[in-house]
Amino acid sequence: YALSKGLKVIFCFGETAEHRKAGLALDVCKMMLWPLIAGLPDEDWKDLVLSYEPVWAIGTGRVATVDVIVRLYCYHTSLNQCDSWTACVPCMGHSDAFRLKGIKDNQEAESVHAGIRSFLSEFISPKVAKEIRIMYGGSVKPNSAVELGMQENIDGFLVGGASLEAQPFSQIIAAAANTP
Repeated sequence: YALSKGLKVIFCFGETAEHRKAGLALDVCKMMLWPLIAGLPDEDWKDLVLSYEPVWAIGTGRVATVDVIVRLYCYHTSLNQCDSWTACVPCMGHSDAFRLKGIKDNQEAESVHAGIRSFLSEFISPKVAKEIRIMYGGSVKPNSAVELGMQENIDGFLVGGASLEAQPFSQIIAAAANTP
């Protein structure tokens, strides 16, 4: 509705701690994006910003860090039925189809952003996937903003509580301004 009235939209999505622990983070995020993919005309994607907001991180100070290398694999890959490291069409719709391999204490924010970009490329278009802004919004703090901002697929931040305090917010802005 908002897009039809000429407004820009920030669409937030993210997994709970339970989904994360079960290795279903990316799968849950993709399922949240399906209604957009199914109902949004290609020309409207330019007026949309996506924001990955892991529910387990919001307001907790915990950040989906980039220190753990996490690779997406599908259920069929583990059975040697396909070699896809992105969205495997036969796996779509299975609640246990996608897993994040190698999760330790933190989930790598970049891997979710890259997985979403790959998903959009496959199911919408490479052009939309390249041009859409995908922000990170899970407890952005000054000490995490620099590292997160340097990631290829993280296009900015949706800052919550830290925006209410001048010093941390100005540090986040400074960190964002100093990243490529």
